[in-house]
Amino acid sequence: MVKISRFFAYVSFFILSLMYFAPKISMYYFLEKQLQNYELIISNEECIDTGYALDIKHATVSLKSIDAAKIAEINIKIFAFYNSINVNDIYLSSMASSFVPLKIENVNIVYSVIDPTNILATSYGEFGEIDAKFDLLEMKFRAILTPSKLMLSKYKNTLRKFKKLKTGGYLYEKNI
Repeated sequence: MVKISRFFAYVSFFILSLMYFAPKISMYYFLEKQLQNYELIISNEECIDTGYALDIKHATVSLKSIDAAKIAEINIKIFAFYNSINVNDIYLSSMASSFVPLKIENVNIVYSVIDPTNILATSYGEFGEIDAKFDLLEMKFRAILTPSKLMLSKYKNTLRKFKKLKTGGYLYEKNI
């Protein structure tokens, strides 16, 4: 029994050490370079390795050379069994003001081995709340929007792209 507990202690220590000493900033810059192939550029950010997480502050996101958003904080946690990205205070470009409200309070994206075929996301902001799921096997994106009063009154054209549900929410599905 002692040998088994010692084995699990060594394996746990190895995994925790691997996560702590992993080159998170280098992996982030590699991901950033891969996103450039899609003309998505993240700039002016400050990367901070906090041991088990990577914090990115004051990022500007550009799509096809157009500033699309400013992000106050991104927190990335990559563990062996549970991974999450938490994004706070997103301000979209004023060009998007005719489609959606510009302030997004929080976006939380989670991937877990408990549900390995799905990536889950939740978000809330001036638009209301969104619960989204991306199915990795079927390559299908599904989002349910619970719109705010602002979204219902000023952004009716955007809501037309959604299917109205009996529960009062709006559904958006897309195969990728």
